[in-house]
Amino acid sequence: MKNEFYQHKKSDKIKWIITGIAFVLAFVMIAGICMQLFGNDKLKPSNWFKKTECVHIDEDADGKCDKCKKDMPDDKDENTTADGSGLVVKPVSTRLMKLTATPMTASADEDNYVNSDASTYANTNSYTLTATITPSNATNQSVDWSVAWNSASSTWASGKTVTDYVTVTPASDGALTATVTCKKAFGEKIKITVTSRDNSTYSANCVCDYSKKVVGFTVQNYSRTYTNTFDSFSFTEKTDNLTLTVTNYYFRYYGFQESLTYSDYTVDDTFTISYKSTINAGYKSYLTAAGLTPKNDTIEGNFVWGGAAFFYHSAALPNDTVIKNRSFCGFSDTQANQAVNIAKQHTNVAAYNWTITCTGTNSTYTYSVPVYFAASSLTISATGVSLNNSSFLF
Repeated sequence: MKNEFYQHKKSDKIKWIITGIAFVLAFVMIAGICMQLFGNDKLKPSNWFKKTECVHIDEDADGKCDKCKKDMPDDKDENTTADGSGLVVKPVSTRLMKLTATPMTASADEDNYVNSDASTYANTNSYTLTATITPSNATNQSVDWSVAWNSASSTWASGKTVTDYVTVTPASDGALTATVTCKKAFGEKIKITVTSRDNSTYSANCVCDYSKKVVGFTVQNYSRTYTNTFDSFSFTEKTDNLTLTVTNYYFRYYGFQESLTYSDYTVDDTFTISYKSTINAGYKSYLTAAGLTPKNDTIEGNFVWGGAAFFYHSAALPNDTVIKNRSFCGFSDTQANQAVNIAKQHTNVAAYNWTITCTGTNSTYTYSVPVYFAASSLTISATGVSLNNSSFLF
């Protein structure tokens, strides 16, 4: 009898335990549903076991996160020049120090060049850097600015003074704003650092790169001689002007080549090249004064005309079915002869400018070469043939 009573009592106890567990599980399930529907972020059960992303901090400004030791991600507010300068600036903020950059207008003032050979250096380009200290009500808001090579021992930077290339100038002693100025092209990264005077453990930095730029252009020596004298062509390497000595019509696919000179750089770039010919306004005025109006002021493409061919020239190019007038001016043969007579009086004036433009991601280079006609290239074309008699009787 006692054994039955004990077994019955034990059975009731188990039932109460199971019932209690069921109530607890039901409560947890209902609570979980409510938290999933009405909670946010970490309160949602679906987020309890998610891997937490590292909030990167780089207070020692070494380019790696102080917590996860991985490389710092690129700053979303990266500033890249697009005004003809090769300077590329990337501000990197930290937890208690924010740094932003605003590009300023590039200057072509030659006084800003470090070296008299300005063609090998960049136009002065500047950024305004602004530091923001956290919290905003910090008593001491003063900072110090410094500039240094990212790797002073690198092959390119060794023995060079960083401030010959990039300078940082605070608006005033301890100011939160400063001007970063690029003096000339450089081949090693440069780092700008701003540090809190109140607590030197807090700082932010800005990495300065220099994008590859075209800084020079020359024409390589080239000559082409064919049985037809109108196809003969001679091009001597020059950078200041071109004087064409024979009547000719010339196209790039014949093999003409240009030679480009590049700046120092830390970021490589590729360039697309385009060409344009524009008639000299003074030269055009001589023609229009005589009642001759060229059909073009500007032509896009790598075409070079010499002498009489500038006014009138017939040629058939590949895929052409007929011979066409390929000259710049598009005159008739009679008009061309009139224009040649005028041109012979003005060989000291450039007939047109041949312009090359190299366009990259961060810079554009333009070079224009004035083209002159030698007297030997200005030939009068035959416009007809006649005989003094049309028949003979013997």
